[in-house]
Amino acid sequence: MLYCPWDVAKFFIFSSNVPNILYYALIPGIFISIFLSSFVLFKNKKSLATKLLFSMSLLFAIWGIFALILFATNNPREVMIFWSLTILVEVMMYATGLYLTYVFIDQKDISFTKKIIILCILLPR
Repeated sequence: MLYCPWDVAKFFIFSSNVPNILYYALIPGIFISIFLSSFVLFKNKKSLATKLLFSMSLLFAIWGIFALILFATNNPREVMIFWSLTILVEVMMYATGLYLTYVFIDQKDISFTKKIIILCILLPR
């Protein structure tokens, strides 16, 4: 990294090269989504929709942390690792969002065949 003008990131996400607006956009969004979804989960622990909402907010938090790492780091190894993990988390977030939509609209769990169809759509080709 002799010619890279970027500073090394502290704690993987804090760097002088990252615009401050990125921190103001992602970090409060992560905390608010985790707080609200955990509040909803603790009010209604038996509902599948609340469990899916909480898992989707956890996936969003992981995605947000990975995005901060990708913006702050200057190490190519870290970029490759977190970039590939970000893609996996995004796919799981989309699948969870689709599953949550079905459960929220129908007010019941979807059939096993629909779960297999969603899984087959998301499998790599």
